[in-house]
Amino acid sequence: LKHIERCPSLLHVIDISSEDIIKDYQTIRNELKNYSTELTNKQEIIALNKIDLLTAEEVEQQQQLIREHTGQEIFLISADQASNLTILKKQILKTIIANE
Repeated sequence: LKHIERCPSLLHVIDISSEDIIKDYQTIRNELKNYSTELTNKQEIIALNKIDLLTAEEVEQQQQLIREHTGQEIFLISADQASNLTILKKQILKTIIANE
């Protein structure tokens, strides 16, 4: 994790088809915290990947679940189908520019 100390922000990509996306997110956050509490203060972007594997209703439920847990905007993508990647890229660029 040492190399991400220099990064101004973090991108979390979580498999939306996981049985417990909150646990997956918390696992990442706990690893960051255990390494350095400073890492937990970095700006983060959260993307749920593999939206093509679930129904629209299931995607919405998972998005709402993680949004309520984090209080953040959640990006829905499918890397396999190249869905919504442009939206995510724009957010990443916006974040990078804001941190300069």
